[in-house]
Amino acid sequence: MKSIFLENELWGLVILGAFQRADCYKKDSEVLQIRKRDFKRDLRLHIDTTILPQYKGEVSEDKHIENIIDLIEFSKRYADIFSRESLNFGISQKLLNLYLKYHWVAGNIERPPHFPVDRIIQEKLGIKNIQPWTQFSLTDGKYDYVIAYAKQVLKDKHIPKTELHESAFDSLADLELHLFNRR
Repeated sequence: MKSIFLENELWGLVILGAFQRADCYKKDSEVLQIRKRDFKRDLRLHIDTTILPQYKGEVSEDKHIENIIDLIEFSKRYADIFSRESLNFGISQKLLNLYLKYHWVAGNIERPPHFPVDRIIQEKLGIKNIQPWTQFSLTDGKYDYVIAYAKQVLKDKHIPKTELHESAFDSLADLELHLFNRR
């Protein structure tokens, strides 16, 4: 019972984090509310049964990107609820990366290859030209830029005006966790 409660709470936080600023849905109606509820239920089932089990072991960056794209494709089944007929890459990466982060911290999966990219992490990394994550596309290179920037921070083991414990530089996921906890 405790684990079901925790899973439901984690999912609620993921939905809030991924969709609160996304403005991806069509204008509300009673029918749309039902379809949105169905989408969120089915999306969670899809992630829990198809994607999450892969992360019990190490997942490559290429496979991780494929999984983000899989969420975009899955969302097309609910094209009628979205203003642009599906989730975009930015929302999908935030959704999956946040869900993976929570499961990693809870000890349910191995360390994920990336972290949830949003405004906060871009600021914490010291990125000068912050990009709106809710508008990232697969091909615009903005997500890749943030990940590459974070990899350089790992390599340099330094962020200007920020002191971090050595363990912060073990992986991208560790770096984001340390930076997030400094809020």
